[in-house]
Amino acid sequence: MFRFHSRCLPLNYLHDKQCIMCNNDMSKDPYGHLFFNCIKTKEFIKIHKLKRFLFDSTGSNKNWSYKRFDNNNKLVNQITPIIPENKMKDHQINADYALDQFHKPFFEWNYKAINYDLNRSFAYRNLIALIFHHIWIWICNQLYSQEKEDTSTLDYELILKKWHKSARLEFIKKIKTFKLDNSKQPHLINTPNTINNITIIRNEIIKDYCIPKTILPKRVIIDKFI
Repeated sequence: MFRFHSRCLPLNYLHDKQCIMCNNDMSKDPYGHLFFNCIKTKEFIKIHKLKRFLFDSTGSNKNWSYKRFDNNNKLVNQITPIIPENKMKDHQINADYALDQFHKPFFEWNYKAINYDLNRSFAYRNLIALIFHHIWIWICNQLYSQEKEDTSTLDYELILKKWHKSARLEFIKKIKTFKLDNSKQPHLINTPNTINNITIIRNEIIKDYCIPKTILPKRVIIDKFI
């Protein structure tokens, strides 16, 4: 995911040069620098706000533990993934995970850590992809646009709206598939058994996307789905 977004940036001419945005050296890893180490990018993302957003939007206490602690008179947000008993532990997924130079037990903003974290949940994998996409758009604007956007921070409300829209589209897609699968038996449409199946689909999406029940429609009329 990070490789896809970063390699979409034509940065070959930036090797062995200073970062255009923060003037720091980016010769060793221009792609990693722009996404994870650039001071301007970090200010745009607001890492602690990102942690809270991920915690709230990808399962809260079901998938993460959250705490705030004092770090040199500054309150710091820390989220730590909760791994169920039946899931593989981090060191089983990747031997480098336990090494401090690669990752800590809690969420960090670097590409190795995020790569390891992708096994967490469906919600995390897909929401972090949306976040990367918005960061990528902002970086492109800062590097290549003559009229730079006057955007001081990542729009988490917009990302959340897109996340909810994705859930609704997934719901519609599955209802259409369900109708198609039962098209040869139209007399079964809108029966109690059908309503029960739709409820199952609805609950699965709510669970996978970690969204409130109110995001999806309560009542579905199958005949209206093309």
